[in-house]
Amino acid sequence: MKHIYTASPNPQEIDELCFSSETTAYATLHVPVGSKERHEAAIGWLFKKIVEDESLGIVDVKTIRQDAGKESPTYDLQGRRADEHTKGVVIKNGKKVVKR
Repeated sequence: MKHIYTASPNPQEIDELCFSSETTAYATLHVPVGSKERHEAAIGWLFKKIVEDESLGIVDVKTIRQDAGKESPTYDLQGRRADEHTKGVVIKNGKKVVKR
């Protein structure tokens, strides 16, 4: 093994023999951002190379609140933005609408 990925920011409890000494010496352990120190200190996670990987785990979720009364864009069922001339079923303000 060359790379091992864990999406958990908190290391799981594992036995020190879970990974071979060859694996911990040569493989790279990829962990979520902000969790490297926890993995380094945890029993069983004896990897020589631990890197923080931004693609692992959800770090932050931002929501955008739509103003009440303001219309959102209209989309067709394939997710493409639709204009006022589009006919058929569309998504408008989060609801399916049939435009004729």
